[in-house]
Amino acid sequence: MKSLSPAAGWAAVVALLLAASSAYADDERQRESKIPRNISERPLTVTEDTFSVYGQAIGGQLTPSNGYLFVGSGAEYGISNDFQVELILIRLNFAPDSNGFLDPIGGMSYRFIKGPFELAGRVFATLPFGDAFSAGLALPMLFRVAGYLRIDLAPEAAVSATSPAIVQAALPVLLRGQLGEAMAIGASTRFYFPNLRQNNLLARVGGRFTYTFGQNGRADYDLSVFFEAPSFAVTGPEPTDVFSDHYFSFGLELRAFIEDTVDSPFDEEL
Repeated sequence: MKSLSPAAGWAAVVALLLAASSAYADDERQRESKIPRNISERPLTVTEDTFSVYGQAIGGQLTPSNGYLFVGSGAEYGISNDFQVELILIRLNFAPDSNGFLDPIGGMSYRFIKGPFELAGRVFATLPFGDAFSAGLALPMLFRVAGYLRIDLAPEAAVSATSPAIVQAALPVLLRGQLGEAMAIGASTRFYFPNLRQNNLLARVGGRFTYTFGQNGRADYDLSVFFEAPSFAVTGPEPTDVFSDHYFSFGLELRAFIEDTVDSPFDEEL
C-alpha cells in the first residue's frame, strides 16, 4: 500500500479546513437569518431584512398628586446583519412640566465585532420640530457568558443645542439570564450625568422580565415588563427633585419581529 506524499497530505488538510470553514459560515448565516427566541443568542444589530417594531408605555408617581406617563413607538431595520437604521417616531409625554409630543429620534448602528463579545458604533439625533436639536454617539457592546447569560453596555454622550449647551453622558448596564427558551430575567443599572457642567453623577437600578413568543427557536414577539427605582447620587448632592428621575417607574413593552419579504429595487439582478 502506497503512503500519501506530504503534498497530498497538506492538500487534504487544507480541503478539510476549507470545508469546515464553509460549513461554519453557512451555519452562521443561517443563525443570523432570523431573530433567536433565546435573548442571550441575539446579536447587537437587527438581522438583515428584518423589522423590529415596538411600542411601550412607562408610568410613575412623581408626587402624591402628580403622575407621569410616557408612550413611545419606533422601529429598527436591518440593512445587513451588521448595519441597522432606526426611528423613534412617537414620543408622547404626559407630565406636569411637559405635555405633548417630543421630537422623533433617528439613528443608525454598525457592528464591528461579533461573537461572544460584540461591539457596535451608534449615532443618533433628534428631528427638530419644536424642541432644541440634540445629537449623540454611543458604543453598544455585549458579552455572552456560558450560553445563557448576557451583559449589555452602551456608553453614550449627547449634546443639546440649548443656550447654554447641555452635554449629557450615560452608561446603561443590563444583565440578563435565560430561563428556558422563552423567558429572560434581568437586572439593570444606569449611571448618568444629567449635565456635565454640574458634575453630578446619578444612578438608577431596576429589573426586567421578558417572555418571547415564537416557535422552532425563532422569535415573533417580545413582551417585557420593567421597573426602575428612584435615582440616587454617586457624586454630588442627592437628587430631591422628582423631575431628576427621583421616583419609581414601571413600564410595559411589546416588540414584534417582522421579516421584509419585498424585494428591494436596488438589489442587483443575477
